[in-house]
Amino acid sequence: MIDHWLRSLHENVELSQIDVVVWDYGLTEEQAATLQSRETIVHRCKRDGHITNIRHRDLAAFLRAAPYDQVASIDGGDIIFQTDISPLFARDTDAVRAAVEPGFTGGLHQALLGADDLRPDCRAEILKFMRDRPEVNGG
Repeated sequence: MIDHWLRSLHENVELSQIDVVVWDYGLTEEQAATLQSRETIVHRCKRDGHITNIRHRDLAAFLRAAPYDQVASIDGGDIIFQTDISPLFARDTDAVRAAVEPGFTGGLHQALLGADDLRPDCRAEILKFMRDRPEVNGG
């Protein structure tokens, strides 16, 4: 994340009006210090579920106390920035935007990632609802 994601972000994105926040689900002290030294806010989180799911909970909690009106939720491990994304924050400011994964459904999500962190009393209903619906990429 530091050597590739963060470097590509700083080399290709105009960050003067953007705060970069990294959710810390187990960074070493050295990694956290390196991120902070590169103008990145490190927000420590509790890893008590699958990150694919709990990051949304943690983002919601963080935003309740934050002044942001536009947010991009981006995975740090598999993204390399090749161009400036800052203009996206000026477009469609009243809409939620997401990438729909072709051919990836809720059923495939369950097979690959499991559903153990869903509340047992709601699990069957949620899985039935998601089964054949397209997967929206949250990262």
